[in-house]
Amino acid sequence: MDYILDIVEPGETILELGSGSGTGELAKFYTVYSIEHARNWMDKYDTNYIYAPIKNYGNYRWYNTEYLKNLPSVYSLIIIDYW
Repeated sequence: MDYILDIVEPGETILELGSGSGTGELAKFYTVYSIEHARNWMDKYDTNYIYAPIKNYGNYRWYNTEYLKNLPSVYSLIIIDYW
């Protein structure tokens, strides 16, 4: 968190792929968009949650992009929480 505070100004926008316990800390300082596939993590913190189930794309699995069409186009940081 200290590193993020050093490189991203408070109030800027962060895109988070996978919500977790750190989401609440990010929300204290930033506008956060949390893309989440697990319904039990939805709306736990004060962020902009977007539900996107996992989809198979040939040899890999990722968030279903059909659910991600209305995201802002500019972010100061993207965080990927690999499960």
